[in-house]
Amino acid sequence: MGSSEARWPPGRGSSIESFPLFGYDLQDYDRLFAEKLDLLIEVNRSARVSWHGKTRPALTGQYAPPRAEQGPIPIWLGVGGNPGSVIRAAQLGLPMATGVLGGSAIRSAANAELYRRASAHFAIHPSRRWSCSGHRASSFRTATTRAKRGGRTGISS
Repeated sequence: MGSSEARWPPGRGSSIESFPLFGYDLQDYDRLFAEKLDLLIEVNRSARVSWHGKTRPALTGQYAPPRAEQGPIPIWLGVGGNPGSVIRAAQLGLPMATGVLGGSAIRSAANAELYRRASAHFAIHPSRRWSCSGHRASSFRTATTRAKRGGRTGISS
């Protein structure tokens, strides 16, 4: 597998059932994800990791195996319907991956527009840094066409 074929799409997820199982408080949902994402970025960047946060013990130069042979694996932030996740991807300079598992693809078109605007706000060039996958490609094409023609996407300019 070439280095361009693999990527990590971490996302906040829609299932909260595991929180009590692992002893987490649901009120810490966003902070837990932000810290875990920060740690993943650091582990991906360097074989020896020094990191500190509030949700787990600090790391002080620990080795993080296994390592990818071709260097860091691209991280594309997985985004669902939360605009905060779209903005987080833009702010961190991460590509955004969104999925359409059912319903309308209008939300994905709106997320793409928000991502472009947020990237510009944070002075990060967003070209070719967004992908969408799902089971309803024709619905996605319709939403994208509507957005390009100035149709309603749920985002105001």
